[in-house]
Amino acid sequence: MGVLRKGDGTVAATDTSKAELLNNYFGSVCTKDDGSLPAFDKLVPENVAFSNVTFTPENVERVMRKLKKVLPVDQMDSLPFCL
Repeated sequence: MGVLRKGDGTVAATDTSKAELLNNYFGSVCTKDDGSLPAFDKLVPENVAFSNVTFTPENVERVMRKLKKVLPVDQMDSLPFCL
């Protein structure tokens, strides 16, 4: 990786300075985990449950071969129903 430009206009040229710069950036833009989970609406009735789910490499490969090369964004929600 080439040199990176810092916010003050100077450059980060060493591996350490680039790592620190990238760490500071990603640390500033990512959400910190506070341990609380957001509330979600239930999408499945209470009486629906899975008792046994098995994924085999053959089943996953079969389903993936049926998928289009590029799944349009408006169809991403339907992906779990392909399985």
